[in-house]
Amino acid sequence: MLTEMQKTGAEALTNEQVARFLALLDLAKIVGKAAQKTAYNRIMAGSRVEGFKLVKAKANRAWKETSEVDGAAVRVEDAAKAEFGSQAFSAPTLLSPAGIDELPLGAAFTARWAAKPETGLTLAPASDPRKEVSVDTKSLFTDVTKKAAPAPVETGYFDKERPGQLGREVTASPRRKKGGITIVSQSGVTVIESSLTT
Repeated sequence: MLTEMQKTGAEALTNEQVARFLALLDLAKIVGKAAQKTAYNRIMAGSRVEGFKLVKAKANRAWKETSEVDGAAVRVEDAAKAEFGSQAFSAPTLLSPAGIDELPLGAAFTARWAAKPETGLTLAPASDPRKEVSVDTKSLFTDVTKKAAPAPVETGYFDKERPGQLGREVTASPRRKKGGITIVSQSGVTVIESSLTT
């Protein structure tokens, strides 16, 4: 099967063969991780594993807490501020939703203010607990032969006694006078054309 795939490419594989390779890929990840751990332990114990060696792991640079300048220990923050001013510092940034979750009452905050963005589809084994997404294109279209329901009526709020405050509900058609004002609904935005009068 591998020789056939090398000659013709993966497109020549049957669906059953593709499924088998995907299952083997997951198995290969597990076996590969175990083999890496075993090879690491054996080399650390002094054995040789042909074709592999130990090297320093990759790491990002980190700031030293202090460095010696003219015989005195200077903090990196002080040196950076003296050299670059405020450009050396970034403004505070909002924690990720996972970071906010760890704060007291954070879960309630993220339940209201966080959402998972749509990132497209991914392949998963049939045993995955997530709901299967249908690729049936019929669901993407609206049947235009059926009469469409009337557009929903938009709702605005105002209070004559307290302008700018939420008050009694006013239902607005595309153009309608109500309570001394003209409400014009444009693309879901309610615009007040005249000031409130009694």
